[in-house]
Amino acid sequence: MHNTPNTEVRMFGSLHTIRRKRGLDPRVEMYVLPEGISGYALAHELDLPADKIDRVFINNTACSLDELIRPGDKVAFLSPWRPI
Repeated sequence: MHNTPNTEVRMFGSLHTIRRKRGLDPRVEMYVLPEGISGYALAHELDLPADKIDRVFINNTACSLDELIRPGDKVAFLSPWRPI
């Protein structure tokens, strides 16, 4: 079994900042199994704090964190937005 990255994941807002402060890239290519993974589980794998996630976009569509992410999807995790 190979684990070639097959899914693009990006983090925005405070999630972007958290990743940078940890010395990690806020844009990653990950391997997702054919049966998929939930947004919650993927966030956990990326060590993203659940309380900082406002929504997840899968292929440019706002989805629940329970939604399955499948190989080839483009995923974006967004933190809550606050105007300044």
